[in-house]
Amino acid sequence: MMAAVGDRPIDVAELERAVRGAEPGALLVPPRILRRVIKRDRGLTRVGLQVPHRHLHATSAQSLRAVATAAELGIAAGSEWPSPAILLERPTPEDLASTTREAVLADYWRMLFHARVHLAMEQVLPPGERSAAAVRRRIERIGPIEFEEVRAVLRQEGLLFPAADDRAVYIEFAAYYLELRRFAPALLPHTFPGLRVRASIEAVLADDADDSALFAATRPVGALDPRIESILGSDEDEPAEEPELEGDPLDVPATGASRRLIHRATLIGERGNLVRAAILRMAAARRADPQLADSVRARARTELERLARRLQHALGFDEAETERWRRALPPLLERSARGFWTPEARLLFDLQKVCVDHEREVFTIDLVGWVASWGRRPIRRVQPYLREVTIVNHLRSASRRLRSLKLRGDERTRLAALVHEAVRRAELAMRDRPPRGPSMPP
Repeated sequence: MMAAVGDRPIDVAELERAVRGAEPGALLVPPRILRRVIKRDRGLTRVGLQVPHRHLHATSAQSLRAVATAAELGIAAGSEWPSPAILLERPTPEDLASTTREAVLADYWRMLFHARVHLAMEQVLPPGERSAAAVRRRIERIGPIEFEEVRAVLRQEGLLFPAADDRAVYIEFAAYYLELRRFAPALLPHTFPGLRVRASIEAVLADDADDSALFAATRPVGALDPRIESILGSDEDEPAEEPELEGDPLDVPATGASRRLIHRATLIGERGNLVRAAILRMAAARRADPQLADSVRARARTELERLARRLQHALGFDEAETERWRRALPPLLERSARGFWTPEARLLFDLQKVCVDHEREVFTIDLVGWVASWGRRPIRRVQPYLREVTIVNHLRSASRRLRSLKLRGDERTRLAALVHEAVRRAELAMRDRPPRGPSMPP
């Protein structure tokens, strides 16, 4: 019976009731309203759709009134405006229809918990010199070097605003660390690899926030316990193996647009563009007969499994990490096929570029050197170091896109941990490369 309830999608009105039941001051607001409030509160003048911390924000009723009407926020006429208000990004009906009730409630529980930790920390450490001194003492207990790594991770995650001082970094760290501790503890060592003594970190945070009480208080009605053991993938939660498909889905009766898309995907995949092939197959699945759609989606997932293997060769990680990549990539597919050049698609293409950089020889054309040496110096010069630089650049690009992904909380965090670890390893490999000798004799 529980499985049937968990599989039934939730609508926006029901989600709002569940969220408000756990936190009366919470509002589900359109992304444009959320961006407006964040920009006003943080003094961001840059024009653009992307802002840090864009999925949730705690603010005052005064700030809300300055940028939105009661109708835009879904506040009934004459009702009191919540203050502080916790603004959460309102999902689209399409998002809810493609996600289980359990996953949606888990995501909004995480966001409520994160916001409430934020508010608790703001009360303990209000702006001022006294709080600045208190934060310095906490940084000393955590470790100055470790705290700088924390700052870098939070910036990579898109959780810090441009002018974030130590107090803002510490408060955001507390909210994010405790969120992971409660909802995805297996990801903590991957997200904050420099924080090796977790007990001491948690002792520091325990002085400021009662995460156990906040965890219970922010639980929406109907939300199930976090599926902690499955965050990094376990054999118990591994879905049933897809049946082996003989030949190509062209062998089954596809017609019209779906057949054309499948044919294009086959040709493109054979040329090595696995991401484009997978996206085309997902688009074909939406247009195909239901009996064919599952096999087409299975083929799309197979393309990403091939991409995970190419990443393994390019970045040199082991079988266990390859398996984590294999499970982390498919959630990007559905959204990659929904629109033109989505953040999910761009991230997949960044990862594919890493593979291409590794597989191809990188060289430059040195026409001037060739002429000046009367043909003794080769006109095409191999640049082995440039390959490592471009790999790092593409991984950094993928890391920057993480903040824009519309994935479930555990899916986004799992992928972020893998990407950040890949960036770290690639940067170490580039720095540890021995000095390059002369490329050729004079």
